[in-house]
Amino acid sequence: MAKNGWLQRALKIEPGISLGQWIWDRIANNGQTIITLLGGGLMTYLAAVTDWLEPWGPVGYGAVGLVSAVFIAASISSIYAVFSWGKQRSANARATDRYYEAGDRINPLETAFVAKRINLSDLLPPLGDTISAKTFRNCELVGPLNIFPNGCTISNCGYVNCDHVVITARPMENGYLAHRVHNGYVFEHCQFIDCKFFFVSFLVPAMGVEDFTKGGGCNWITDLPQVEG
Repeated sequence: MAKNGWLQRALKIEPGISLGQWIWDRIANNGQTIITLLGGGLMTYLAAVTDWLEPWGPVGYGAVGLVSAVFIAASISSIYAVFSWGKQRSANARATDRYYEAGDRINPLETAFVAKRINLSDLLPPLGDTISAKTFRNCELVGPLNIFPNGCTISNCGYVNCDHVVITARPMENGYLAHRVHNGYVFEHCQFIDCKFFFVSFLVPAMGVEDFTKGGGCNWITDLPQVEG
């Protein structure tokens, strides 16, 4: 390590990264550029040894190399685009398949759920629209359902095909009370920790937007309120 210390400092290699790993990372991260340059250079060489291009001289050789490089770069970009599209389609298909899988049988009267796959409709009360004081850890929570989180903790959760909507709400002593929502359910003083939501729409009061955005992954389909100051 000491033998190559000056080289690592000159190349600004991060501590703990070997020279071989650094070289491989540069090749992997710049693969498209390297292939384009090598391909363009090869075509330039082949043009230079082709008799019928000889009258064109260096201009002809350079033009062939440039056109080849552009074609190679466009081809690689197209391949990457198709590959990315395929990965996205595959991810969406997996999410959809997961959505249609049956949920675990649960007792909706329990207050704590760990590592369960729960259809949120199974938690809904026969009367009223409020689910209170429940804790979910490492659970998959499946909609479709419109949720109004009132005084809830949502920590390190992920969202699959979910939407977030900013709504008007009146402040209360504990949490917030929305104006009457006829197509949603209030989750009151619940905790969601390391969970994943599928096909859920969150109705979020303006004063609660910051707490959601801190966790990231939100798909806001309404304008966010302006932050004062």
